[in-house]
Amino acid sequence: MKKILCTVVMIVCLASYVWPAYSEQQEVFTPYDLRKVVSDDLNAARAQYLNKTVQIKGTVASTYISRYMTPNVVISGEGAEVTCVLPYRDMGKLSNFIPGQTVTMSGRIHAMSENIVLLKESKAVE
Repeated sequence: MKKILCTVVMIVCLASYVWPAYSEQQEVFTPYDLRKVVSDDLNAARAQYLNKTVQIKGTVASTYISRYMTPNVVISGEGAEVTCVLPYRDMGKLSNFIPGQTVTMSGRIHAMSENIVLLKESKAVE
């Protein structure tokens, strides 16, 4: 009986360790796909994606420091752009992004409109 109980406890512990990684699967978009979702129905897109973490795969169009002193990477693809804001502490990582480089970024959708899609807390996915 004691052996069975230990086995059950071990399975529960392993499941609690693996489950968060499994449940946090992120949807992967190109900039064009994400902008199309926004242009098709802005209110539905906001309801479904605002404050959710997604991945964007595209080409680095440019990098810059915003007026708020945050590092930004603009990802483009098929004529659409998405701005990814890195955390302030990652300022030094901005030089890792070279225009023309293909990259996948993960970030939380902070703002969506007809003119802009903005991801915050962004980071490169390896």
